[in-house]
Formats: sequence, C-alpha cells, structure tokens
Amino acid sequence: MLSVKSKKAIITYCPFKPDQLIPSVDRITSRGSSGLIALEEVVDSSNRIYDAKDNDTSIQRIFVCLRFNNMSLAILSNSTCSTNLSVLLNCIYKPIPHTLHTLVACIDQLSAVDVVFIDFTGIADAWNTVNDLASYYQQDDSIIQCIISPLSHRKETIVKFRPIQSYMMKRGECLSISKTCPMPSLIYSYLHIGVCRTDKATMYSTVDIEQNGGNNIILAWHLLAEIGYKLGFIPKYGA
Repeated sequence: MLSVKSKKAIITYCPFKPDQLIPSVDRITSRGSSGLIALEEVVDSSNRIYDAKDNDTSIQRIFVCLRFNNMSLAILSNSTCSTNLSVLLNCIYKPIPHTLHTLVACIDQLSAVDVVFIDFTGIADAWNTVNDLASYYQQDDSIIQCIISPLSHRKETIVKFRPIQSYMMKRGECLSISKTCPMPSLIYSYLHIGVCRTDKATMYSTVDIEQNGGNNIILAWHLLAEIGYKLGFIPKYGA
C-alpha cells in the first residue's frame, strides 16, 4: 500500500548537536514522530559511495543510491562531500543561500523536485537557520519536514537475548556484526501534518527522543525508503 502523497520532503542535516534554543524544531518533535538512525560502518564495495574512513559523510550514507522509482532529489550544501554525492547520483545541486528568504526562494524554485536535502555542514549559525526553516513550513501540510543531527553520548543497554531488529536487516539479510556497526549514530524528528503518528517526545534532544520517540531505531539505508513511502512513490519497506 502506498502512503498519502505529499508535495515534497525537506530533509535538513546539521552536523553538530543543538547548542541553543530551537523552539520550532522542538515543535516538529512534539507534533511529529522521532527516533534514532543506525549507520553501517562498512558497506559492500560494489554498492557503497562512502564508508567509515571518509570524513563528514555520515548523513550522506542515507543516499547510497536512489532506488525509489521516479522520486527526484536535490542537494543544497556547501560541503565538498555533498557536492561529490550529487555528481555520483546525477541529481540537482545548489549551494546554500545566505539568508532564510533566499533559501526558501531556492526551495520554491525546486517545485518539481520531490526530496530536497539540505546539508548544513560548514554553515555558521546553522541551527538558527534550521529553526527558522522549520518555523516557515510548520503549517504546510504538503511538506514533510525531517530534521537530523548526531546524537549525544548515550549509555548502551546490553541485552544478551533479543530478536533481530529491522534496523539490523538490509535487502532481506541480517547485517554482519563483524563487518558493520549498526548502532544509533543520529537522531531525527519528522512531521507530516495529519498523517504521521505523534509520540511522547517533546524536545529535539537525544535523551527525550531515545526515551519517548515512537520510531525506535531505523537503518540509514531504510530512511529514504520511508520518506519515499510517505511521498507515495513506493510501498512501505518491510511490508
């Protein structure tokens, strides 16, 4: 089954933890659904774009390939890694404009693009812009907003026996623990007004999302598939 089709998804990535008040981002967390993202440490060389040796590439591994029918992608970034990624994916690339007004105008110009990924790596005062962008689109029910950043230190609970989790699976096979490190590395919140479930998380923080987020852990490989499902391009992964 395909999801209700929205107009566009805007995915923003900030490479450092919030160091200021971000009330509009917190509203996305409180109105939407949140969870943790696990990254593979090493991906098979025939399929990978980046691996653990590369710098500043954790979020880019979400886009190992566009395998979602006709869903289109644009990347806004001043990061060399994201620039290289756009070349590899043969997708639209634009530098991040300097003001919120010009950033929104740039997004508006990409009206035919389904997913706009904004990588704020190297951008000064990035969280202010992320917060302002969240505020600008907070009432737009045609936009899926997804905000991602590194999680702060978390105390891992050791469980000796537990069933295989979905974030440990890829292409129907269990990831090899000896070759991968599918431990949570990022946090995320997303809001799809009127569609997504609201969980108990109210603040965009590792502690609140880990304790109260409704999405548990998702493998980075699956995240864009989940966005594709919410945009109506593909069936829900794992279904």
